[in-house]
Amino acid sequence: MAKVASFSSNDSTDEGVGVSTSTTMISPSNSTGDMLLVSITVSKNSGTPETVSTPAGWTLHRTDLNIELRAYIFWRETTADNENVPDFTISGSGSEWCIGCLVMPGVDFVGGPFGNEAATTSGAAADPTAPSTTTTANNSAVIHILARERRAIQGIFNTTRPQLVQLFSESSGGGEGLDNNISICKDFEKTSGNSVGGFTWDSTSGGDNILYCLEVLTDGTNIPLYFNSFPIVSLDSANYSEITDNTWRDVFSSSGVDFTDGTALSELSYDAVTDVDPGTDQITIIGHGLTSGDVVRANQNGNTLPTGLTDGNYYFVEVVDVNTIKLRDANGVMAGDADYYYSGTADKATIDITADGTGTCKFSVEKTLVIDLDFDGDFNRPPSNNSCGNNYQGNGVTFTTPIDLTGTTIGTRYDSNNNSLGSWVVLLDSDGDYKTYKLSETGSQIKDEIAVVDPDNTDQAYEYQTFDKTSVKHIIYIVLRLTIHNRTSATKFFYLELSNYNSFQIVGGDSSYPTNWDDFYNEAQFFSTATTDKPSDTQFVCLQPIQIGGGHLVADNDVYFKGTEKSIAFPQLADGVTSFRFYLASLGLTMDCNAVSEISIKNTQWGASLPFTFTVDADRPAGAAVDYSSVQLIRGTATFQADDVVSSMTFVEGEGVTYNDCTMTNPTFSNIDRADGYIVLTITHNISGASFSADEASDYAIEIDTAGTYDFNNFSFTGFTTDVNVTASSGIVNINLTNGSDTPTYTSAGATVNITQNVTIQHDNIVDTSYVQIYNVTKAAQLDYSQVTGGGGYSYQVNLVSAAADEGDTIRFRASQQVTTTAKKGLQFSGILTAAGLDFTASGDQLDAGPYNQYATDGSTMTEFSWDGGNLEIDVNDADNTTEIQRLGAWYHYYITTEDGIQNLFGCIDWESINSIMIDQSICDIKLDNVKATPLLVTGGRIYRSDESTVIASTSNSIQIDYTPVYAIETGISGLTPAESAKLVSLGTPAQNATAVWDEVL
Repeated sequence: MAKVASFSSNDSTDEGVGVSTSTTMISPSNSTGDMLLVSITVSKNSGTPETVSTPAGWTLHRTDLNIELRAYIFWRETTADNENVPDFTISGSGSEWCIGCLVMPGVDFVGGPFGNEAATTSGAAADPTAPSTTTTANNSAVIHILARERRAIQGIFNTTRPQLVQLFSESSGGGEGLDNNISICKDFEKTSGNSVGGFTWDSTSGGDNILYCLEVLTDGTNIPLYFNSFPIVSLDSANYSEITDNTWRDVFSSSGVDFTDGTALSELSYDAVTDVDPGTDQITIIGHGLTSGDVVRANQNGNTLPTGLTDGNYYFVEVVDVNTIKLRDANGVMAGDADYYYSGTADKATIDITADGTGTCKFSVEKTLVIDLDFDGDFNRPPSNNSCGNNYQGNGVTFTTPIDLTGTTIGTRYDSNNNSLGSWVVLLDSDGDYKTYKLSETGSQIKDEIAVVDPDNTDQAYEYQTFDKTSVKHIIYIVLRLTIHNRTSATKFFYLELSNYNSFQIVGGDSSYPTNWDDFYNEAQFFSTATTDKPSDTQFVCLQPIQIGGGHLVADNDVYFKGTEKSIAFPQLADGVTSFRFYLASLGLTMDCNAVSEISIKNTQWGASLPFTFTVDADRPAGAAVDYSSVQLIRGTATFQADDVVSSMTFVEGEGVTYNDCTMTNPTFSNIDRADGYIVLTITHNISGASFSADEASDYAIEIDTAGTYDFNNFSFTGFTTDVNVTASSGIVNINLTNGSDTPTYTSAGATVNITQNVTIQHDNIVDTSYVQIYNVTKAAQLDYSQVTGGGGYSYQVNLVSAAADEGDTIRFRASQQVTTTAKKGLQFSGILTAAGLDFTASGDQLDAGPYNQYATDGSTMTEFSWDGGNLEIDVNDADNTTEIQRLGAWYHYYITTEDGIQNLFGCIDWESINSIMIDQSICDIKLDNVKATPLLVTGGRIYRSDESTVIASTSNSIQIDYTPVYAIETGISGLTPAESAKLVSLGTPAQNATAVWDEVL
């Protein structure tokens, strides 16, 4: 048959749009070849309702009008996975609306998709009767739709068909003529020619109605919806009673279809005389392939069953050996009975076979898992101080050997007139990973429900890690009743309520009197003493999720909460062994507040025995003051939003953090349960000061899955064999290390990885047009030679993760400047390179080169001079054989702005005064070399070496230095310093000077 794989619904009131010109809804999951069946209602007060247009690619099956109400049915065969349901356009000025969509696989589009159908209108009947139709084919799906104006639809009754299930009910509300209602049920009829329908819809009072009964034809490859909870429980407000017959089971067993794969049910045959031993109650079936706990259905096959067995009854199998079995009763199981395989200590009685039968009999193998729900209808677990805490019933089964649920469908059925009921199924695998499925919504007063989970297809409400459906260890089923309890006091208003996912919501308080953890604990005790505890003034235990804030869309649900310096624990296994009663939703904390709220939970510790969630709601508006600085999460998996500011949080175990590019400073990630990377880093992340500590050395601290540039701002890594896991298969990944970040090791799936740690070498006051050389003395290598432009001084970035430089290297800084007729003295400093860089600004600034500026001649035009680095000589080749020491000084100031000069001649010539130049041979042992055969005359003043040795190279041609000194005698108080006085006295006599010149010439 065509089963309803998924469905979705919406209405204009829930959507918050009121009257609108188009519908909208979240599309249910679907696959290629599925049928999307959409039903829409609109209405109008005292007039003809607006119309709905058919979208491209869709078929309008039918539309009907009843006074102020109009109903539509559209359908489409999908051509791709997960197609979206479009917005349907409403004519005129629009209307309030309701919409529902069913996803049905296995529909016969060739011969159908529809068989018989019926439609009626019923004026203002309060409880209209559904029309009936006769099926035209086997295994038909039958869809019942009630469109209604003015009054809410509460459910269905007056039916004996256990396979008839109400899927959903929607109501737009809003006033006379605008309040549309729609409800849809699904049914299954395995045989053609049968009449289906005729049940009664339940509503609050009269209203205009349009009712449909549609037969959807199937291709015969799909199987009916199965459900495995047993016994079936009726939760009637007047009388809680057990349904102990197997009518529901017979419907599917009689179809002869195995729900695990859609094939015929497996059958086992035996001779009722030779294969039956009444003395041991054993039946021999060679190679039966059964497992203890399997369910079989007895079939007399036209013969006589052994005495003790009843045709059509169900039995648990107890395997004696590979060829022999015993049977235990699986009929009429009452609440409180131990299932055959549940504990192994309270087995049901073995079927007493007292005599042989006759002929060949059979067992059909019913692959239906049976769970005793243990319902008594009192909702009294856990115990509490008052009825508000009596909020759930449930039970589960633990398997000694994990089972494979591939292809298996799980579900339940119960009757209820209580509009606060919801049901969940939780599946846990042998590794403790799990999925939580919400089977039914609350608030619809569901009656006679069959709700289904298909682990292969059904969208889960929550999943922890990667659930393995092939190795299921536990199945838990829960029915929940939601309650609200409010309190007020003279100074503040504060209340807790159980939300739709059974979480404690903290709402209220004010800025002067914020609520706190003591308020939370005292209030929670009104719900249940079993769900909260307070071991000490700083410790709190909670067995249910917590939400701070009543929701961002509720204007008056602002919250003021201050709960710092506390420890909060979520012990997820309530009794530490088998109780999963609080797996109704993800345990943990959610912060969902409006813009005026104030929440502080800084310096708190949150922990659990299994991973929990710590979530800032995605739709929380900006403006709320939320402080969770220095929070520690033990097994907490956090989700933040882009505008959050997270400071000094610690994440231990759990699954790390989904940070959505929020600002995170100084986070710590330790032993996170995500081996591919404790976080997945984005190009636009805002994380700084992060510390990563490995659980296993083979883990990775960071995963990078996209090529691009990533900043590691003061990141540190401890215990990882490889720190970064680059899963991008192509492109370039650039990692920039800043502010002392550790240099990470990495592996790559194919992308090219470049790691840089650029630090800055700078001097903020170097003037424009200066030339600067940066030289690594430790490595004897020049790092930079460049001219300063643009103002703002000089800066240069060097990569510490390269061969160019390392922390601790000695760096030399040189700066020179000469532009036409002006120049600065050369500037030189040295320093040690650190991870913070190297700043020479405070070491000193450039000074004017006085003699050069006084001479005021462009040194670059002194072409008679050139540097002979090989011989450490300044070659002179003057056209008229005469030059001046001033021209040499000007050339020197120009030449040390060149890359060769700033490296080889820097600092070796000191132009002391306009007519005196000293060569410091300790810096560079240079001399003058006249490369012409003609004698060279040097005039203009004194040129000498600091050691008083000759300035003329031994291979030089003739050089005459015409030095005419000026003599002075110090008398009285001259004002000279002692050093200046000594220098004056040391000046040579004329005879001494003449002798020196003669020596130079020779």
